[in-house]
Amino acid sequence: MPSSDPLAKNGIEHAVRAARRRYIVLAIAMGAAVAVSLLVQDRYVTYLARLTLLNIIVVYALNILLGYAGQASIAAAAIFAVGAYGSAVGVMHFGIPFLIAWPLGALLAGLVGILSALPALRLAGSYLAMVSIAFNVVAEQVLILGGNITGGPVGLPAIPPITIGSYSLSETQMLALIAACAVLAIYCTASFRNSQWGRAAIAMRDSELAAKSLGINTVGLKIAIFFVSSLMMGLAGGLYAHSTNYISPDISGILASFVLVLMLVLGGIGTLWGPLVGACVLTIVPQMLSDFQKYHLLVLGGILLVAITQMPKGLTQPQDIFARWRRKKLSAHPPVQSAAAPQSLNLPSLTRTGGDEHPTLSATNIVKKFGGVVALSNAAVEVRPGMIRGMIGPNGSGKSTLVNVLTGFYVPDAGTVKLGDRVIQKLSTAAIAQAGIVRTFQTPRLFSDLTVEENLSASQFYHRPGSLVSAMFGTPGNARVNGAAANESGSLATALGFSGLLGQRAGDLSQGNQRQLEIARALASHPSILILDEPAAGLSHEESMSLCTLLENLRTKGLGILLIEHHMDVVMRVCDRITVLNRGSVLAEGTPQEIRNNAAVQEAYLGKAAGAAA
Repeated sequence: MPSSDPLAKNGIEHAVRAARRRYIVLAIAMGAAVAVSLLVQDRYVTYLARLTLLNIIVVYALNILLGYAGQASIAAAAIFAVGAYGSAVGVMHFGIPFLIAWPLGALLAGLVGILSALPALRLAGSYLAMVSIAFNVVAEQVLILGGNITGGPVGLPAIPPITIGSYSLSETQMLALIAACAVLAIYCTASFRNSQWGRAAIAMRDSELAAKSLGINTVGLKIAIFFVSSLMMGLAGGLYAHSTNYISPDISGILASFVLVLMLVLGGIGTLWGPLVGACVLTIVPQMLSDFQKYHLLVLGGILLVAITQMPKGLTQPQDIFARWRRKKLSAHPPVQSAAAPQSLNLPSLTRTGGDEHPTLSATNIVKKFGGVVALSNAAVEVRPGMIRGMIGPNGSGKSTLVNVLTGFYVPDAGTVKLGDRVIQKLSTAAIAQAGIVRTFQTPRLFSDLTVEENLSASQFYHRPGSLVSAMFGTPGNARVNGAAANESGSLATALGFSGLLGQRAGDLSQGNQRQLEIARALASHPSILILDEPAAGLSHEESMSLCTLLENLRTKGLGILLIEHHMDVVMRVCDRITVLNRGSVLAEGTPQEIRNNAAVQEAYLGKAAGAAA
């Protein structure tokens, strides 16, 4: 929807006013936390509260990294220790004031976090977890061997308390400061989750391939998230060092990192309040069981066992006990909205930045081998603006391989792929999508944990990301970005006939609605060339005809479309030209009528009997 639309402007301004109201709520919450903290007089309670609040900050930072971005890093304790030692060393050995040493230590932790992100660029899942465990071992050994700077295995005693100017904070005042920081950490995490950055992170977690195909630079996104998460952990580490007055290398150990991850898992990974609950339970309960030291691990183990088996999404989501029954009920009666006839596609997503002209996609003499298997041999295809190019062929003919070459999933062994005058075959998938070539998949790769609207907003991340700092603090500028993304999402959903499903979880959609959403999501990324891989698979006849109408409308807007499809009624109706692949090579190329009458195509694909009947 154009930005000049009064309704769109009103929606954005409403989002800005809501962001400003949230600042008022934040100020009230921080003020309340400080007021309650100042009432605490018992030294043990003060110590326990400080430890709990610091764990809350770290677990919320871990939630951004592990819960939202899906990066299985178990190095939180090591990053926390870097922030703690960085601030303490800065004050004790270099005489730097606390208000400077504290953020410098956090910045050092953020930089170390980027270093720890390097394995995540090539590894995932359990492999990344194992490498990050080794990171804890290295960090602990560096601190032990640090000599006078780190205090060696003894650590650093007599660390000065938190000092502002010449005034040293009392234990109660330090608790108040930490409480305010904990409230801020919760707010920043919630703001991040509801920003374009948060949606892109969850999209990367749910399907990194799909995220790349929409132009999301997952390498840069991972590095940014590792840095922000590590910065938060480092800030907590600095507060810990100056509030306890003593740190030692064991705070960076593997066991400490495991406990932090357990706090997140117990409370509810990827949830807003899960880190709060998990950190409180696993910090306070062991202290309460101190008189029964030999039994407390058994009790904690029992709590974790019950939580993981009965509430796999954590203690903050007890309704998961009934999740299996609810899923069965939903699968029996899935939410369905019929594919309505697409409306006039007056959409900004059909005009790329820089003008209305769309370049031509051309691939020539493409060769791709997998070992001794030749998947493509001198394959070629051309998609011009305002053209629907069909690509058909028997199973194993090389259609999917060619699509993967065109979109950067495979690098060809020979041949050239151009978008206009630009050679693109060696670009990354995200770079090719940013250049204008966007695809869908044979099996829809939706971001299942996001709503329909969030799926469409996430696909706009490349051209509408907003500032990461603004996203973390939920500024009015971030609200404007969110509002603009929501406006375009609503416009797309209305044009494609499923506006009533914007709030529906994508994973709960019917097959037809999933196909609609995947095409809309591709359009939201502002393509010049749209590659559709069997979009009619699993659709009813009515839905297939609605798809044809949509493709014909897109063609009138100058969009070039490459359609890979087995439904010949769809191909013959909408395609201007058809390329037939067989055994990795081009068997025939021409208009639908020419392909229908081609004897070689009839024998290799349609069959002679089918060709005669036609």
